[in-house]
Amino acid sequence: MVTTAPIFLLINGFWMIDNKAIFDNTWVYRMKTTENMKSDHFFEGFSVSHSTPMLIFIGFSIGLKIITTIIPEETIARFGFTLSCDEISVDEDLPNFFEAIKLRHAS
Repeated sequence: MVTTAPIFLLINGFWMIDNKAIFDNTWVYRMKTTENMKSDHFFEGFSVSHSTPMLIFIGFSIGLKIITTIIPEETIARFGFTLSCDEISVDEDLPNFFEAIKLRHAS
C-alpha cells in the first residue's frame, strides 16, 4: 500500500500543475450558475505544457510498479534491488560505544 502512495502524489501534483486557471491565467465564464465550470485540464485537449514532465514521471512510475510486481523478487534480488524484511546487520568493525567514547568526553 505504501509503494503506491508516491504514484497518487504524482497524479495529484499533475492535476494541480495542469490547472490552467492558476498557472496560465485563463478561465471560462459561466452563463448560468447551474453550468459546470470547465477546468480545461489535460483531458480536454492535450498540449505540451509545463505539466508534461510530471505526466512522463507518472507513466514511468506506473510502468516501474507494474514491472516490479510482475517480476519475481528472486530475479530482482540478483541485480541487487531488494527490500528485505529481515533485520539489517551492518558490521563496520567499530568498537563498542563505551570503548569508543570515554566518560570524560561525555560532558
